[in-house]
Formats: sequence, C-alpha cells, structure tokens
Amino acid sequence: MKLKSISKLIFASAILSSMHANAQTSGTLFFDSYNPRQHWENPANTPEGKFYIGMPALSNISVAGGNKLFAFDDLFRNITRDSVTRTVPIISEDLDETDNFINRIKFNERLNASYRINLIECGFRIKDEHYFTFGISNRMESMVIVPNQFFKLFFNGMSNHEVYDFNINKLSATANIFSEVDLGYSRTIGEKLNVGGKLKLLFGHGSLQTKLQDLKVTGSEHEWCIKGEGDIYGSIPNVKVIANNDKTIKEFRIDDDAEATSWVQRRGFGLGLDLGATYQVFDNLKVAASLLDFGFIKYKEANIHLKKANDFIFKGIDYEIGNDSTDFLKEIGEDLEKAYEVDNSLEGYTTHLSLKFNLGAEYNFWENRVGVGVLSRTHIFCRSLWEEFYITANFRPFRWVSTSLAYNIGNGQWNNLNAALDFNLGPVNLYFAMDNIPFRLGKINDAVFPIKTRSISFSTGMAFVMGYKEKKESH
Repeated sequence: MKLKSISKLIFASAILSSMHANAQTSGTLFFDSYNPRQHWENPANTPEGKFYIGMPALSNISVAGGNKLFAFDDLFRNITRDSVTRTVPIISEDLDETDNFINRIKFNERLNASYRINLIECGFRIKDEHYFTFGISNRMESMVIVPNQFFKLFFNGMSNHEVYDFNINKLSATANIFSEVDLGYSRTIGEKLNVGGKLKLLFGHGSLQTKLQDLKVTGSEHEWCIKGEGDIYGSIPNVKVIANNDKTIKEFRIDDDAEATSWVQRRGFGLGLDLGATYQVFDNLKVAASLLDFGFIKYKEANIHLKKANDFIFKGIDYEIGNDSTDFLKEIGEDLEKAYEVDNSLEGYTTHLSLKFNLGAEYNFWENRVGVGVLSRTHIFCRSLWEEFYITANFRPFRWVSTSLAYNIGNGQWNNLNAALDFNLGPVNLYFAMDNIPFRLGKINDAVFPIKTRSISFSTGMAFVMGYKEKKESH
C-alpha cells in the first residue's frame, strides 16, 4: 500500500483513541461563593464557613480530557445504503472527505488529559481577616502537541516528484503523576482587598517528557525522513529499557513482581505556588485575579533516556483496507527503534506544571443572590499557550442551594455550556460541576459518544462546613 493510504489509517486511529479519555479544569468554581473549595481557583477567596473539612478521598474527584480540533462528527458520517443507515469514518471504503477535512485544520492539534483526587483537605478562619487551608491531593497532567502540517502530510501524502520539507519543533509530549501537599493563607486588608497565596510541596511518582530540537521532516512520494535532535526522558516505576549491543532499543521490560508500594514511591521533588487577589470596586462589583500552578518537579534520575541517534526513515507499508493481518504498528515501531539509542547515564530532568492565569469580574444584585460575570483564563503548558473566555450567570437564592451557568469560548469551539450545582444541607456540602456539557450523542454499535464535544471535564465532591458567617444586607 502507498504511504498516503497507510498514513490516513494510522492517523485516524490515533485521533479516535484520544477521544475516549481526554479537556480542562472547570471554571465554574471561580464565582461559587458557597463552595468551600473556591480557594482552588483563587487563593484569596475565603469560604463563607468558619471551618470546613473534606470527606477523606471524596472531598473532590475531577477528571478532564479532550482535544482541540476534532469532535465525533468531524470524523464520522451517517450514510444510507440499501435502506440501511450506518455510521462510517470520513476516510473509508464508503466515504472520502479528505480534502474538506484537511482544509479546516488551521491550528496545531492539542490532546490533553488530567485528573485530581483530593485525599485530605480543610480550611479554617481566625478572627475575620485570616483564613488558612491545608490539603493533600494526587494529580495527573498530560498533553501531546501535534503540528498541523502533520495532518496534511499523513492524510494527503506527496504528489509525484514533490519534495516536502517542514519544521516540527512544536511536536511535544509531557505527562506527570504527582502528589501535592499545600498550605494556603488569605488575608483581608481593609474593607475591599483580599490577598492570598498557597505554597505547594510536589512529590513526583512518574513522568514522561520529550525534548526535541531542530526537527524537520523531509518527504517524497517514496519515503519520509525525520532529521534533527530529540530526547525522550522518563522516570517510570518498575520499567527498564533493554538495549542491544549497538545501543538500539531491544525491549521495554516491566517488573511484574514489584511491590505495589513501588508504584507510588517518590521519584522527584518540586515546589509550586498559587497567588491571588480580589478587590471590591463598589458594593456590587468585584474583580479578581489569580496565578495557579507556578511550579516544577525535578526528577533526580531518568530510568528511561532515549537519544535520537539516526534519521527516522519510513518507506511505507503494504496494506489493504479490510485486511487486518498486517501488523503495521509493529513495523513503524521497528523503524523508530532504529532511530533511537538507549542512554544509561541516568541524568535528571525537570518538568513544569500547567500554568494558569485567571482574570475575572462579577456584578451582583438582589443582595448578592444573583451575579453575572466574565472570566478570562490563560493556559501555558507543554510549550503551548491558549486562552478561554467564560460568561457566567450565578444564582444564590438560598444558602442551601446555588448554581452557576457559564458559556465558554475556547478549545476551538463556540458552543460550550458549563454548569455547577452546590448544595449545603446542614453541615454537608455536595457539589457537581461539568464543563462542555454534551447535549448531542451518537452511537456506533453499543458505544455512545458526544458528537459535538471536543473536550469535557467533570468534578464532584463532599465536605462538611460549620460556622457560616451572618449574611450581610449588601455586598
């Protein structure tokens, strides 16, 4: 099979696999004044209660994931043949919309997945102006950046006698699993200003990171060649890379007999910092800003270090659509193994957290029972920067129930609706939040997919709150 055809199949498979588990943290907590966890979004925020403690391991569970470019209906179509309707890929024996698909790709693809589980957390007020928080959580952050030129190359291939040459320095990947111990403090200064900060100790459990330099792809109708320098670092428990005599990769070996505790041992250490401020411009208008996850983790040694030693040359694979006997991924893997060699120097490396900058404002009326707000959120991660913009409506008619609705412009979409519900049933606080709610679903066989959603996040948690402040007549 020609290089053009096999590349279509490989790339379509990769995009589909990313859609099962990948988005970002919810922004609806930023204005949720009855949620005791609001200091996550801004350490200057002080909860209404005098004291709160999270339910151990259930105080918060958040998962998020997605990609920038592709929703389900970007990759599949319903077709009817012989009075039977089927859902098929846009590039298949039954359909080929390659040109229209490629013409819509203007930006680099961004695949991301994350989770956060708060194991222990609490907060308490001293007098009226001091508030302290403490927490222990386990987190994962990951991202892959794919340059948009890859799509044109993989889907369209080369024309006869055409030579293709482009830079792929934006290609990158990073993943971090770590635990976080944080101590926060906020203070009221005067009647209008609140400032806060949070210091974090970070304990890395596992990491994978690429460092690519001067990478270029040169291609023709017959082969592709990747030139340049590139290192892959990994600090992964119980995994070892076995090398051949010429230092090329022989195999990845996993220690199946390792003790369970070895998977969560500390392999790296780092520090993080959150900073924030709020200012009551006048009774009904508050502005706020916060900088979150400014931090790093230093892994003392890499048990996986692969250095690019040779050019990666790919000449294509003989494959026919409908014939599953060809193990084309194995052939690609063998070509990649020849391009990299094992470096046993075990040098250390540093990874960085996903940095976020929030800037927002909320106007309240009806004695702070209703608020409308705007929030700008900037992300910096994996050598990439992107922006989200929220328009929110926040309803707090009673202390025992509040809700937030937000319209989110970001991640390449303009149709993202977010919602959060917060219940305070006596001392028990329960909350649920979802970004990019999927309203339309599609189905292939017995599997159900959101057909318009490119990313999604969900959070829920339980805590106990005591000593609510007396409600003021106006804010």
